[in-house]
Amino acid sequence: MAILACSLPLGASPTVVPEIPPVTLPPTDEPTTTPSPVPVAGPGTFNISVSTDLAAGFIINEIPQVLDDGGSAPWGVAPTHWEVTLPNYPLQGKFHEPKIYIYPAPELMAVNEGAARNIKSLQEALAADPLSPIDPAILPGVHFFNAGSVFKSNIQNSRPFQGGDGVRWLTLFAQYFAPVNNRELIYIYQGLTSDGKFYVIAILPITHPSLAEDEKMDAPIPAGGIPFPTDPAADMTGYYNLITDMLDITQPGAFSPSLETLDFLVQSIKITP
Repeated sequence: MAILACSLPLGASPTVVPEIPPVTLPPTDEPTTTPSPVPVAGPGTFNISVSTDLAAGFIINEIPQVLDDGGSAPWGVAPTHWEVTLPNYPLQGKFHEPKIYIYPAPELMAVNEGAARNIKSLQEALAADPLSPIDPAILPGVHFFNAGSVFKSNIQNSRPFQGGDGVRWLTLFAQYFAPVNNRELIYIYQGLTSDGKFYVIAILPITHPSLAEDEKMDAPIPAGGIPFPTDPAADMTGYYNLITDMLDITQPGAFSPSLETLDFLVQSIKITP
């Protein structure tokens, strides 16, 4: 069990900063494994720690702010924020690099309209009854992706981390009707700290034994998989619904890494003053 922490300075705030209401956390079960803390001290206004073997040797990079100066892509505009890279994550070389992103939420909302919409959608999802199925349509996008989610499965709308709450699901982002495959499939988690100050996005590659290894049209479909329609007039909604159903009924341990392992990873995230 590896536990690392880092203290980081918070960048300057925009002049107009919206308020984010606090998140009320539901009662949660204690993790079965209680890690022994290994503190790492440093100057700054808050600390980040991630307590799991998947995060062993994690690296935190401060990303400078990107201003809306007319020459920047709108989805890239953001205040100073932080990226947590996981070099020992078991799935490397996938379309998405395993990372956890941490943004100052009010400052991000003030400068990025897409992010503001996503955070409001996240708040709506967090306010939903955790015992009732959540409408996938209310789940937030990812503001720095210039692509949309083609399906959403394995949704759980109350997955607390230490000091906040969030939602997790599986998805694939694309700019076209893409076949669902193991190169691009991701576990995504979005959450807010209970004080509304920080917005967390985790993007973690995950695989399923019945999915093709990549998005190529000639990629073999394993036994039990759902063939991708080759007819351009085919019912793509029906294809994605079948994929969603298949993933939803899959035992958590059949994924790689397992859903339990990734859930524990995000539950171990701790952001403290």
